[in-house]
Amino acid sequence: MLKTYSIMEENKSNSSVDVMKRIDDFFKKLNPVEKKVATFIPPIILFIVFYKLAESYDEERFWPGSGDAFDMADTWWVWIIYLLIIGFLLLKIHNQPDTKS
Repeated sequence: MLKTYSIMEENKSNSSVDVMKRIDDFFKKLNPVEKKVATFIPPIILFIVFYKLAESYDEERFWPGSGDAFDMADTWWVWIIYLLIIGFLLLKIHNQPDTKS
């Protein structure tokens, strides 16, 4: 029983390492033009998603139709998560060496 548990834990930790390795491999394959596109498109798409999330959270707290996504007193945590994700993505994109020789 103990051995099974340790194998499961090992597989779980390997899967998270595997995901990070896949992300690194994906960004290593980008050429400079693709890196420029990847710099602008994901933040815009994620901004729309996080805007809707912040707006819906603020509507639930007060009354429907009154959601203000930029009311930082209520939605600060949404924007902190957004900034962390964008920072992580940009760091991964621009921290890779150019594939051009």
